[in-house]
Amino acid sequence: MQRKGKITLIAGLSVVAVVLVIAGIVLFPVLFDNQTDQAVKTGVPSKPAAWEEVTPGQGKGDPPEFAQPDEDGPWNHRVESASSQDGITFTKDSFVLSDQASVPDAILDKNGRIRVYYVDWKNGGISVAIQQDGSSYKYYKVKISNLKTGKDDSNWVDPDVVVLSNGKYRLYGVTFDQKGGPGDPGQPGPPGDPGGDPGKMESDNQILSAISEDGVNFEVEEGVRFKAAQLTDSDIVKTSDGWHMFFSVGPDLVSLTSKDGLKFTDQSDVLLGGSVGSTLAFDDFYRLYYHMGTQDGLKIFSAVSTDLINWEQEDGVRLEDGGDPSPVRLSDGTYKMFYKTFIEQMAPPPMPPPPID
Repeated sequence: MQRKGKITLIAGLSVVAVVLVIAGIVLFPVLFDNQTDQAVKTGVPSKPAAWEEVTPGQGKGDPPEFAQPDEDGPWNHRVESASSQDGITFTKDSFVLSDQASVPDAILDKNGRIRVYYVDWKNGGISVAIQQDGSSYKYYKVKISNLKTGKDDSNWVDPDVVVLSNGKYRLYGVTFDQKGGPGDPGQPGPPGDPGGDPGKMESDNQILSAISEDGVNFEVEEGVRFKAAQLTDSDIVKTSDGWHMFFSVGPDLVSLTSKDGLKFTDQSDVLLGGSVGSTLAFDDFYRLYYHMGTQDGLKIFSAVSTDLINWEQEDGVRLEDGGDPSPVRLSDGTYKMFYKTFIEQMAPPPMPPPPID
């Protein structure tokens, strides 16, 4: 009788085990789906995404089909660097960060290394060059995912990255209607092409933002930071009591303010006669670097302010034959500026006629 009881008990346990296994097979996909749904809802990825290394451009790239003859664009842009002891007098380094690259945004990351985010015509979208040692850099594709829609939003341009107090990276970028370019508003560009010059689009351009732990793989934040016709090239400054944003509309700069870095209002013009700005904060003032088109080409100038509203232009030119300035102040107090130049020099735009008396 005791042996029979043991057999009955073992058989019963076997049945229970089979039932549990079957239940587990049925429940596992449900639990997995629930975890997946929860990850999407909370915006937390299941694991960090890998970094995709890319090769920087060399030489001039092929323009899009809609480009006009001799039209300029990021396919003809080059990012170089210059150095300074005081942030005023810069000397070119004879160093090319990348060809087919434009609108650089340089920061010091959490480890004190230089990172340069830029519009990458060769690889499409935005890439980041991360300093390894001295003038040695590795290049990575910046990926911008939208967990809410499941779409890849890596077609942003004009990056501006801020390192937040919690160590995360926030990327601000410009998006716009991808249909067509300046030559033909109805014709799309090639793969990786954002669809023409956003500064020439008639529809509203948008500044969006995305958040990241590593500064390479970003997740889109909800909402639109700001939108306006022909808006480009945002520059965001964190202050002790809020945020300021500068952006370009053609050859001019516009200023906005925000309490949280997400909702920007109180638009005002910055009357300096230049655009595509980048701001450095000091203990008691701010210095804004910007470029201005002249008959001799692009030149980089600077202005100072104590309140980010009233600006006084500084004497002299910070750098000749360069635009889209993005300086960083290094730990030793010196400066490195990354800027745009041209692979093939383009004819300067015609100057406006003198006023009629």
